[in-house]
Amino acid sequence: MQLKVSFRNVFRNKRRTALSIGMIAGGFSAMILFYGFVNRMMNELQWVAINSQYGHLQIASEQYWERSGETPRDSLVKKGDAVMKLLRGHPEVTNVAGRISFPALISSGEYSTTAMGLSFDVEAEPKRVQGFQIISGSSLSPDKPFQIMVGHLLAKRLRVKPGDTINILGYTYDNVINALELEISGLFATGVNEVDDTSFAVPLSTAQKLLDTDQVEIIVVGLRADELVDSTRESLRRELTALDPELKVQRWLDLAKLYREVLDYYKVQNRFVELIITSLVLLGILNVIGMAIYERTGEIGTIRALGFTRAQVMGQFLLEGIILGVFGVIAGIALSFLLTWIVNWLKIPLTVPGASTVLLIRVDLSFKAYQMATALIVVTSIIAAAIPSFRASKIPIVDALKHNI
Repeated sequence: MQLKVSFRNVFRNKRRTALSIGMIAGGFSAMILFYGFVNRMMNELQWVAINSQYGHLQIASEQYWERSGETPRDSLVKKGDAVMKLLRGHPEVTNVAGRISFPALISSGEYSTTAMGLSFDVEAEPKRVQGFQIISGSSLSPDKPFQIMVGHLLAKRLRVKPGDTINILGYTYDNVINALELEISGLFATGVNEVDDTSFAVPLSTAQKLLDTDQVEIIVVGLRADELVDSTRESLRRELTALDPELKVQRWLDLAKLYREVLDYYKVQNRFVELIITSLVLLGILNVIGMAIYERTGEIGTIRALGFTRAQVMGQFLLEGIILGVFGVIAGIALSFLLTWIVNWLKIPLTVPGASTVLLIRVDLSFKAYQMATALIVVTSIIAAAIPSFRASKIPIVDALKHNI
């Protein structure tokens, strides 16, 4: 009975109620779109960080992590073959690969510059290869070890294109100058200007030939699932300590500085968005309930005179606030689905400072986001209704009865 009365009271002034529900729905859908955008971006950053950069875990010597080796050779993994054999036997590990990075002088003949070489096992890390966006040409192939991929901004400076030959010159781990002539397979983009302007990629075997070594700097480990990182790290740490006490295992999250910085930024931004939206919802419900209380002050006096307690009066208006919130959430769910579809269909370009490529704004629908937004809206509705309803319950019966006279 009370619920039926509350419904009738909420929709007594249809225009004002519709505006309030529209405001709540707009705030709810804005929150969903923002959460969806952030969720999509963080998922993409995580995918790139794990599959294209760090793997789930990385293993290297303490000298490598601390940059404390007296010579570059001190930073290499001493028992690389034994370590990889141990890792491949672990039930949670899906792939194992070695990597080396090195500075080099890269020259097209007429033009030359220093750049950072990135090397990896092309066959063992197919997702690493996929992480490079090929602008022109093709990616590295396991069948063609003497090829090189060049960042597209670096290629502009060197005036080179796919199919051209290029020379890289570097120092071996014995401090001897060595050089290789390689064919450019393709030009890549990572999305970061700084990387695309200063980097090139070669197969691991090519880098080892240039540096005159059969060892690696780091061993990258891929796991069956992202959730296994912490537990696998602990078990591997114990096994590797027995094999080589100098080896240290790092998680991708510890290495992905950009991911952590972006995550911290969005955490703060989320709080501001939530504050703004809840303020709008608060104002919308305060307006409806406040005006309803003003118009129904005489009615409040009447029901109080008939024996209704202050708690019952307050409960009546609280229920009306909850009804407004629930209808706003229902409308917001429908609106958020529509807006998400429109945003994804429009493929809106986004230029990020420092990025070498244009990104597209995409929104992911997240059940967790709907849970958070619904909880926030309902709680805000209760608070917004509680403020005027408490004041209404405090009005003396005589004053309330005289209000409409």
